[in-house]
Amino acid sequence: MNERMEMDSTIVKVAEYLGYDVQSYSGRGMFQRNNCLGVTSSDDIIQFITGIGRTILYDGYFEEYEMEDRIGTFLDIIEHMKSDHMGQAMIYYWPKISDAILEESENLIDEF
Repeated sequence: MNERMEMDSTIVKVAEYLGYDVQSYSGRGMFQRNNCLGVTSSDDIIQFITGIGRTILYDGYFEEYEMEDRIGTFLDIIEHMKSDHMGQAMIYYWPKISDAILEESENLIDEF
């Protein structure tokens, strides 16, 4: 298969696979816009990025995609990610990805 991985569904699949809490988020810099996709974790940013990268690039769950596509999607995820500290945990969020993807998340996980 030689099609581009979709960043929003990839984030949801990988985050839930790794045991992170996927949620709707509206925070710093959102300026009353609609909520976006967020992932909470007790992992620091390096652990978070490493876990997502390892899953997308090496764990075999996306082997139907060319490595070039997997690398591109991983870089897009990191490039568009923001973070905020929430006391005991961090939230990593993507302001340009609507939280509407969460309505589809059960179907996404079933396919994963």
